[in-house]
Amino acid sequence: TDQWVENQLFDRPLYPIFLAGVYSVFGHNFDVLRIIQILMFVGIGVLIYFTCRFFISEKMSRFVSILWALAYSPAAYAGIFYREIFFTLLIVVMLYFLYKAQHKSSLLYFSLSGLFLGLALLTNSVLQFLIILLAINLFFVLKKKNTVFKIKSLLCFIIPFIIIVGSWAIFCQSNFKTVPAGGAGLFLAERVETMHSIDDKYIEHLIGNGIGDYLALK
Repeated sequence: TDQWVENQLFDRPLYPIFLAGVYSVFGHNFDVLRIIQILMFVGIGVLIYFTCRFFISEKMSRFVSILWALAYSPAAYAGIFYREIFFTLLIVVMLYFLYKAQHKSSLLYFSLSGLFLGLALLTNSVLQFLIILLAINLFFVLKKKNTVFKIKSLLCFIIPFIIIVGSWAIFCQSNFKTVPAGGAGLFLAERVETMHSIDDKYIEHLIGNGIGDYLALK
């Protein structure tokens, strides 16, 4: 419905903004948009390799990247105008910076990871609680660091996230007199209907997302 579309744009504005940016530069050329998303898909594979290198061998990192390249579902999304590839790129960039921050003990990379987490939230608002889980995780990951560094790292991670999400919330409040929140149950409540729809079909959906719906039905 029109109301549903309006709510999607209101709560998850970044992918529509991305589309508007592409169209403003190249016109309504769908082939250009497909090419950009295919390049994003390739870039995700490269970033997966470099992210994996922080904690597994080079050989295994290559293997994981190849698995991504051969995955049916994300490759299919690269050619259609859904947010999934754009969203996945933001998540992988965030994880890369987060692991790099831990590896190099860099406050700059902690800030960049928080920034991209905020952008990812504005692409898919179901991530609204992930900042809490990651902050708790960082507290334990950095347990060998001194207290001052831990506090600085958490602040550098959280503040850019708050700036990104807070700026959009302030904009919405100023222009629409309301703030995106997802209603009762917040945005996670939207997933309840999805979980009911795939009840007792988890294996089929796993196969479908991995190698295609045709083989899943077989």
